Amino acid sequence: MDKKSKKELLTFGLASFFNDIGSDLVAPIWPIFVKVILGANMTVLGFLDGLGIALVSVSNAFSGWLSDKLGKRKLFIYVGYLLSGLARVGYFISPSWHYLAPFKAIDRVGKIRGAPRDALVTELSKKSNRGASFGILRSLDSLGAVTGTIIAYLIISFVSIRNILLIAAVPSVLSALIVFLFVKDRRTEKLHTPLSKIRFNKNLKIFFIISMLFSFATLSYSFLIVFAEDYGFSESNVILLYLLFNIIYTIFSYQFGKLADKKGRKFVVVLAMITYFLMCAGFLMVSNAFIVLILFVLFGLFNAAFDPVKRTFIADLAPKDARGSVLGGYEMFTGLIALPSGVLMGYLWDFNPSLPFITAGGMTLVSVMLMGLIKEKRS
Repeated sequence: MDKKSKKELLTFGLASFFNDIGSDLVAPIWPIFVKVILGANMTVLGFLDGLGIALVSVSNAFSGWLSDKLGKRKLFIYVGYLLSGLARVGYFISPSWHYLAPFKAIDRVGKIRGAPRDALVTELSKKSNRGASFGILRSLDSLGAVTGTIIAYLIISFVSIRNILLIAAVPSVLSALIVFLFVKDRRTEKLHTPLSKIRFNKNLKIFFIISMLFSFATLSYSFLIVFAEDYGFSESNVILLYLLFNIIYTIFSYQFGKLADKKGRKFVVVLAMITYFLMCAGFLMVSNAFIVLILFVLFGLFNAAFDPVKRTFIADLAPKDARGSVLGGYEMFTGLIALPSGVLMGYLWDFNPSLPFITAGGMTLVSVMLMGLIKEKRS
């Protein structure tokens, strides 16, 4: 990777860093805000989380396809950051949980930046260092998340949760300015293959199917936070647990990216799934607070391995002239599953808090076995 590409990658990372400060000012207090302050149950919380992930998937699919067609990436990225900032103002003014859905929608539509940004990072890197490039980006993402979580912990004793939501809008606006002022599109020519003409090879098809199944099994972090609070952790200690998760994510994202370059994407994806299964099993056997800490560590390791490497895997398998479309389509198919999954897992929780972890663990084992069908070719 040349110096110019490295500079652009670090600029993206800086923008992601600031946006994630805002995101993770919100994240550790979001379940408490929805469930305690606004009085919603777990089914509602699961619906809101699932709605958010589903809208992310649709917006990524559209923006990935359109960015390929127009040959433009930058516009989608800075507009996405601005929408996230606007949504946090909306959370601040919401008088009850009934008003949250449209602002959650705006927040998640802000993820239109995702597929174009991933496609641009792919274009800035080579296959031999692509895993590391995505790992760097995710590490800066999670470093911002750590910073935001620390700020939330430091101010929650004397700043209301509503006001924290308002403060969280500021870093996203700063991210939009960084991208607008300092990032240039890698190219201006159109690079687009019509969706009907994209050729999905066998491995890509299989990984799409497995990812949809695994997406249904993946619980949002809200379930873990509510579990910890129900177990007896205070609001400030719950934030510390979320901080622990983000620290683990920050430390290991780049390392797992490098491991994927060395050992293969499939190896790391399977390792991530096994880690997630162990976490689900652990929640069924919690006997003390220390085990809860270990489970948040496992959740951090799982995300550090799976989040960057799954995108790298898709980028490798996708046709070169349709990477934005395929990355966006991948997010769409896997993300749409999150809405029914969130509602079902929330409903199961309201019935018996053990059931979501049993369901998720079983589906994860099936996903691991199906990964054996993928034949990875490594350079």
